[in-house]
Amino acid sequence: MKLDASSIKFHTVHRVGKKVQERTRPIIVRFVNREDRNAVWAKGDKIKQSDVHTDAYITEDFARAIQEERKVLHTYIHTLLLHPQWGFSGTIT
Repeated sequence: MKLDASSIKFHTVHRVGKKVQERTRPIIVRFVNREDRNAVWAKGDKIKQSDVHTDAYITEDFARAIQEERKVLHTYIHTLLLHPQWGFSGTIT
């Protein structure tokens, strides 16, 4: 099943960063409704496998503060998975 892009309603669409030759700039897209966003998100794996746009991918755009917090949490979880430390009460200490 193909996605009909003409029926998707966008709130805003814009590029990020300054225009530099030989560099593709990311695009930020805000959707009018969640259903359109979910339909595009569901096709993310098809976009990665595209023969036409070989460097295209979809990710969520988080604020820098959230990105930093997620990085700290990811490091913490990774450490716990590699070196779990269980206490006597059955919790991780």
